[in-house]
Amino acid sequence: MRSGRALKKTLPLPGPPDLPGRNGLFDVSAPAPHLGAARRHADPRCPATAPRKVSAIGALAVSPHRRRVNLYLALHPKQNIRGPHVLRFLRHLPGPWLLWWDRGKPHRHQQGREYLQRHPQWQVEWLPPYAPELHPQEQVWTYLKLGCLSNFAPDDVEDLSRQVRQHARRAARRPQLLKNLFRNSQLPFLIPD
Repeated sequence: MRSGRALKKTLPLPGPPDLPGRNGLFDVSAPAPHLGAARRHADPRCPATAPRKVSAIGALAVSPHRRRVNLYLALHPKQNIRGPHVLRFLRHLPGPWLLWWDRGKPHRHQQGREYLQRHPQWQVEWLPPYAPELHPQEQVWTYLKLGCLSNFAPDDVEDLSRQVRQHARRAARRPQLLKNLFRNSQLPFLIPD
């Protein structure tokens, strides 16, 4: 009988896991916890491929009178979110907003900081590090990843992008769902019904 380690080396590796990564990165190539060793010792007969992921940046935007919540989303297939992506996203958002940001590197990028200094009507409230339960946008990612896309196995990055866009558009047309996602975060910010 072979040991588990030897067995992992001889079995063909399964396809990408169904569940995407976290923090807005829909990473379909991230190894599942039990496959970490198998991926490090991948079968040399399997060719290396380009990153198979779709990174996303999004915002749950609340109107000034807190009556409407809108969802904005930008997808970046086969890329990581960097400071310039955040800056481009901010420029396309309609109007100044109050931003609740975690302390991720893209949010702290120099270009974004300079943009916010030139536009003081944008307010940034920094959330504590490692506190996704406070971040309303994390509720959106959870809804999409663990709800809508939980049993979805994409054929390729374009298929994943298409499905994420489709489900995000559906969510955007459901104002009560967006309000509930916002309320579900533990952020002490009230939104009326």
